[in-house]
Amino acid sequence: NLYYPKTLTYELNLNFRCPPSVVEASATLISNNQNRYHKTLLFHKAHGRPIHFYRYESAALELNDIALQIADLITKKINPAQIAVLSRNNIINQRVAISLRARQIPTIGDNQLNTPHGRRLIALLYVVYKGFQSPHFASVLYWSDLNKELLSTLFPTPMRPEEIGTILYKQYKKSPKHPVSRLLKPLIQPIETAQKLLKQKKQPVALSVVLEKLFQSLNLSDGNNSPFFIAQEQIIALARHNRGSIIPLPTLIAQLELIRLGNPAQQAAVHTLTLHRSKGLEFDYVFIPTVQPGILPAGKGYLFDTNRIEEERRLLYVGMTRTKKQLTLSRHEAPHEHEWNGFLSELPQNEIHPIHHSGRRDQNG
Repeated sequence: NLYYPKTLTYELNLNFRCPPSVVEASATLISNNQNRYHKTLLFHKAHGRPIHFYRYESAALELNDIALQIADLITKKINPAQIAVLSRNNIINQRVAISLRARQIPTIGDNQLNTPHGRRLIALLYVVYKGFQSPHFASVLYWSDLNKELLSTLFPTPMRPEEIGTILYKQYKKSPKHPVSRLLKPLIQPIETAQKLLKQKKQPVALSVVLEKLFQSLNLSDGNNSPFFIAQEQIIALARHNRGSIIPLPTLIAQLELIRLGNPAQQAAVHTLTLHRSKGLEFDYVFIPTVQPGILPAGKGYLFDTNRIEEERRLLYVGMTRTKKQLTLSRHEAPHEHEWNGFLSELPQNEIHPIHHSGRRDQNG
């Protein structure tokens, strides 16, 4: 060192956390990065389990089977707090959490329903259920072109939320060509359509289908990673998991409120986290789903961007090395398979144990 010539460097290369299979596999993976600190990683534990690998025919089968494996661990008296599912993005993260909750398995993770976007979506469901006289309609109004300034002009004196909704809806029905009514139309019409679909008796429509149409009509999300889109996915997926998705709207609202107001201090729960959020944590059992091109690594064009592919590889390395006992990797068949088989092809095959099971594919990467 030029400024501190007597400085001593100690290399921390002994891994006390992970089993030998995970240390070797993660070291082999990260060795493909050029921009890294080069060192030889060693394991402290003398014995350990091989990495489990599953390949599925669809994403739904993958998430369902992960939930079944976790349920099996819990029946064997494994503390849920020592189990984690680490996903590449929040969308997968939320789908995993919903699949677990459908089996009465508590989870801890990012709660998209307790964000402003999630609360607005729940308010929207209240309006569909209780009508435009509901006090929730006032908060939903801000999605329309009726901004706060215009609302303050229309209602200069303080009024209760339910009064605002009632007055505006009556105005809309009475004078549909009024400028304010025209601003309300793109918001009110999809809600009215949803209400009519839910009242159909002869040919009932699944609640999840009604909500999908409603969210699409309102066009709330800005891309697949927007907070609105993630919260919508959580709501629709929860509706689908309930008895074939033919459930009453108030039941769904009650379930959403329970999740939104869930106790974050609850310890006996499975952690559902993104790979980014898992840094610095450790768990006995770690599941990393969707380890495949297009998801992990994410997006397109990564093969031509060295920095990007190395960052994605570092993310997988971080997730793998959270493991204290058992690491499980998985992927599913994609509509358009890539010629490159992804990071799985970079792992030492002698450390990966493909599982033979009905409904699972045991091909190695």
